[in-house]
Parts: sequence; C-alpha cells; structure tokens
Amino acid sequence: MINIQDFKSAMISNNIEPPDEIIADSEIHRFGRKKNCWYVLYGDGLPAGAFGDWATGISTTWSAGRNFTEKEDADFAVKLQSAKAKRDTETAAKHASASGAAQTKWDAADPAGDHQYLISKGVRSYGLRVSDGLLMIPASDGKKITTLQTIDAGGNKLFLKGGKKSGSYFVIGEIGEATHICISEGYATGATVFEATGIPVVLAFDSGNLKTVAEKVHKTYPESRLIVCADDDFQTKGNPGVAKATAAAQAVCGVVAVPNFGDDRPDAVTDFNDMATLYGLQSVCNVIKSHVTD
Repeated sequence: MINIQDFKSAMISNNIEPPDEIIADSEIHRFGRKKNCWYVLYGDGLPAGAFGDWATGISTTWSAGRNFTEKEDADFAVKLQSAKAKRDTETAAKHASASGAAQTKWDAADPAGDHQYLISKGVRSYGLRVSDGLLMIPASDGKKITTLQTIDAGGNKLFLKGGKKSGSYFVIGEIGEATHICISEGYATGATVFEATGIPVVLAFDSGNLKTVAEKVHKTYPESRLIVCADDDFQTKGNPGVAKATAAAQAVCGVVAVPNFGDDRPDAVTDFNDMATLYGLQSVCNVIKSHVTD
C-alpha cells in the first residue's frame, strides 16, 4: 500500500514543494511554476517512486518497504531520459518563439528618452527603447535577443513570457579590451556604476543570474578582471544579493563590491543606485575603484 503523504514528505525533505495531487500511475509528471520539478510513483504493486528538479539537478528515488530491482531501475532511467528530452524540446521551442516576439517588439519600439523610471533613478538611457509607456531592456545571449524586461513608471518589472533569462544579459558601455568589467543585477544599479566609473557593466537582471552571466563574460573576456557589484539585501534572510554575488565572483576569480551606507544606514536602501542618491556618484566610484588593479 502506497502512503502518498510519506512520498510528499520525502519531497519536502529534499526542498521540493510537492503538487497538491500525486498520481500513482507509473508515469513521469512535471510540476512547479516552470515545470522543472518531476515525480513518478508506481501504482502497479511497487511501493516506490522517484522525484527531482531538473533545474537544480536533484534526483532521488523513494521506496516504502523495498528498493527498485535492477530491471525497475533501468526502466525508470529510460522513462526519465525520455521525459527530460521531451521537456527540453518543448522549452527550446518556447524560447525560440519568445525570442522572435521580443525582436519584433524591440524593432517596433521608440528610443527611450526621458522615461519616468530613468528620471526617478537619476540615470540615463543607454540604448533603451520604450513602447506603450514601458521602458524596454533587451536581454541577449550574445547573438540574439532572448527576452525583454519591461519597467513601468512605478518601477514594476516584468519579463516577456516564455523568454530565456538564464545566462542572458545587457551591456552598458563598450567592453572592447577593458581591463575591468562590472557585473550588476538591475539596470539602475548598472547605469549608476557606469556613470560613476566609466567601467563597462554587464547586467544579469537578478541575483540568481549573476553566476551564470559572470561565467559567460569570463569565458569571453578571460583577461578582464570582473567586479561583481552586489545588492546588499541586509533585511532579507541570507542576504541573497551579497551571497550570490560572492558565489559569482568566486567562480570567475573576481571580486565583490558592496555599497557602503555607513553607520546611520536608512531602511530599504540596498544598491549602488541608492548609494549614489544618498551620497553622490563619487562615493560609488570610490567603492568600485578600490577593487581596480593596475
């Protein structure tokens, strides 16, 4: 007899949030917001199953009473490989469609000019465009636009549905033979760093994308020293901005620059744009340039 709750508990213990319904039909089921997670639960007398997350690489077997036989293990491996191949094909098609839609939207947009978001952040447009009042930032894989980030006047950000964000980036300035390259999360932070230092900046869009983008930049420009400009999420558990920036820097033998707000730090200030607003561009320059080597 299969205990569905035990199976769900095993998922939770492996940091996977199970779906509401578990079906024991010996088939691979995908779930989660991006359909990265999967499970299979045998309903033919085998009190066992498996689950995992293709995005993180987690893959765990589960049994209630006995382990898989050799044949059951082999059958499951074939089924999992087939399901993953199907998922990868669907994802590639989705990304290709979104890339085409992003290019079409970008081609039809107008130069950004003085968009309210840029004015509120005190930064300029570096090749951005606008459509229907939305500021548009193209994300690229180095060859083509993969998706678009839009920002409204209030600072609300969205990505084009179905687009590939992981590993995609936007460049401010000319990299050329630059001895140093900065990596940042959002546009306002990147534009601030560029205006303060003149060092080219590559936007990763969020902290979760910092490491992937840093590794891609390092591979393309191995002679350039990378400075990862962290958002200091000091009020968020685990400070993901600094933690992920540190991991990214370590992966490429780079360094981390963290904004300095002093002892009387106001609430809700986290990034280099906030620092420039409070203390001026020179304060940002001083922090970044302290990591610059001859």
